Amino acid sequence: MPIFAVSPEIFGRFFSSYHQHWVETDAAARFLVSYQHWLFYPIMAFARFNLYAQAWLLLLSDEYVHNKKWEMVASAGFIAWLSSLVAYIPVGPWGNWERVLYLLVSHNVAGLLHVQICLSHFAMETYHGVPYKGEEDEWFRMQLATTLNIDW
Repeated sequence: MPIFAVSPEIFGRFFSSYHQHWVETDAAARFLVSYQHWLFYPIMAFARFNLYAQAWLLLLSDEYVHNKKWEMVASAGFIAWLSSLVAYIPVGPWGNWERVLYLLVSHNVAGLLHVQICLSHFAMETYHGVPYKGEEDEWFRMQLATTLNIDW
């Protein structure tokens, strides 16, 4: 179910190459998309949590991921590091709420970077095909073709 629509082609029925199945736009999706101009920033404030979940869903799936074991080790190491960092925050008069507040504020600030990345990619073409198979679609050319430079 799409929350953001960057193209009118997303309404109706379409094949999601990411999820590998057909997606039908329902009433809830139409409602969310109609308010995407209000929802964009609040959703981006919490988007990192979604990125963590999507990364683990991919790593635990049967899909091929280059260096999957190292990716899992790095992701687990990050979770351990972040957990220990949050655990060292002293418990104040609010109890563990200060730790939760730190986690939310730190991820909300990082959400600004997420906004920049979305703005840099949403306006550009998307690549359809198998990337990095030849000279015409090598990494650097793909970055230039699918990214827009936005200066603050």
